[in-house]
Amino acid sequence: MGPIDTLKPYTRLGQYLSFENRDHFSWWQQKGPVLSHMLQACQYGVHEQYQYLTLFHAHLIPALGAYTEPTVGQEGNTLLSGAGRLEFSRTFTADDSSLRIAFEPTSFLASDNGTDPLNRVPLTRLLSVLSQLKGVSLGIDRYHTLADQLTTSDGDEEKLLKDRKLAEQLQSLPSRTQNILALDLVNGFVKPELYFHPQMKALASGALVVDLLFDALRSTDSIGHLQKAIDLTENFLRAAPKTTCPQFISYQIEKSHSGTAKLFLTESVVSWDRILGFWRYAQQDTIQTRQTRALHVLWESLNVVEGDRGPNQFPIMMVLGLFAEEPFVRPQVAFPLIGMTENAIAGSIGRFFDKMGWKESSHSYVDCLRSC
Repeated sequence: MGPIDTLKPYTRLGQYLSFENRDHFSWWQQKGPVLSHMLQACQYGVHEQYQYLTLFHAHLIPALGAYTEPTVGQEGNTLLSGAGRLEFSRTFTADDSSLRIAFEPTSFLASDNGTDPLNRVPLTRLLSVLSQLKGVSLGIDRYHTLADQLTTSDGDEEKLLKDRKLAEQLQSLPSRTQNILALDLVNGFVKPELYFHPQMKALASGALVVDLLFDALRSTDSIGHLQKAIDLTENFLRAAPKTTCPQFISYQIEKSHSGTAKLFLTESVVSWDRILGFWRYAQQDTIQTRQTRALHVLWESLNVVEGDRGPNQFPIMMVLGLFAEEPFVRPQVAFPLIGMTENAIAGSIGRFFDKMGWKESSHSYVDCLRSC
C-alpha cells in the first residue's frame, strides 16, 4: 500500500456509503468523482478531502432533488453559468486556488403539482442543518431578514398561483429560482454565501426589482456599515444607461462577518468602452490601473465579440462589491463563454494566466479542465 496521500478518498468512502434512493446514488456516482478530482487539483489535504466529500454525501446531495444530466442552455437551469443544478468552480489567485460548490436546494415537492410549487422549503431546512455542523458559521437571522423581503411569502405564492394573469406571467419567467447557496471550502471550514433572485417577489408585489434589492440591503445594515457603498452604487445606477439592469444580490451570511454584499447587473451592450467606464467606478487609482490592465488582458485572451446582445443571448454580468471600508465599491466582470468549446476556454484562460505570470495556475487549470 502506498502512502496515505496517494489514496483516493472518494473511492474509499464509496465502499461503505449507503444511499436513500437512486437519485442520491447518481449524484454521488456522477458528480462525486469530479468533486474529488477538483479537491486534489486544488491541493486540499487528504483529511480535508474526506471532510468535504462527506459533507457532499451526507448533507448536500439530499438537497439536490432528482438527478438530471445538465445540458447547457436547457430550460430549468438555475446556475449563473447555465450549466445545470450543481456547479463546482475554482477561484484562482496568484498563489493558489480554492473550490466552491453552488446549487439551488430543491426537493421532489417543488413542482406545479407538489406541495412546495415555488421551492421555498429546502433552503431553510438545509441551512438549519448546516448551522449545527462544526466549521460552518451561519448567521440564520441575516438569512431570514433578506428572505422576508426578497423571496415569496405564503400570500405571494397564493396570489401567483391563483391569479390567472400573474400565473401566466410566472410561467413566462426564464427561471423560478429564488435562492442559490454557494459554499466556499477554505482551510477545513465552510463559508456560505447566499444569492437572492427577487423576480417572483417583484411579480407578486408589483415592486421594482431594484427597489426590492436596495430596501433589503438597507434592512441588513441597521448600523450603517454599508451606507457609503449603497449610496455610491445608487449614484452609479442613476447615471448608468438603461441597458445596465440590476438583477440580484448575494450576501455572505457568516455569523462573525460584518456584512459584505454584491449587486449583480446585466449589460446587454458589450463593448470595451462600456466595461472600462464601469470598471473606473472603482476607488484608489493605483489599484484601478493595475486591475484595468489585467481586465484588458482577459478581454483580449477571450476574444470577446463586441455588440448588442438580444433578449435570448447572454449579456455580460457586472458585479459591484459593497464594503464597509475603502474602496467602498469594488467591481468585477463576468464574461459569457457560451459558444466557446472547452479547448478554446482552456486556451484562453491559460493564456491569461501566462500573461499574468501565474505559470503554475496556468498548467493546473488546463490539466484539470481536460481531465474533468
